[in-house]
Amino acid sequence: MQITELHHERRLYERHAFREKIIFESEHGEPFFYVYSKDLSFGGMSLEADIPAAPGSLVMISCSLPNQVKSFRVTAEVMRAKPEDRFMALRFLGLSEEQQISLKALCEQSC
Repeated sequence: MQITELHHERRLYERHAFREKIIFESEHGEPFFYVYSKDLSFGGMSLEADIPAAPGSLVMISCSLPNQVKSFRVTAEVMRAKPEDRFMALRFLGLSEEQQISLKALCEQSC
């Protein structure tokens, strides 16, 4: 088995192309800075980001989802960060039922 196959098998959810401005928020909910997403899945997203964040760090992010009036705002855990490659992988934490429904619908539309 090749490493790329093993890595792919670890994924719980299929990724979908998703290019959107992702806002990192302060602890008070104020916009702090933004980066752009690369892709999205039911479990998280990857970003084009040169932010040196340690795996396990928690961040609050928000963005707009297509066909949604309300902003998608969620706490996420940094899974991997490679600032030199402008890459960061996030895992969503504590999604509400409404957020789960929105993500599921978006991912199904992208198939």
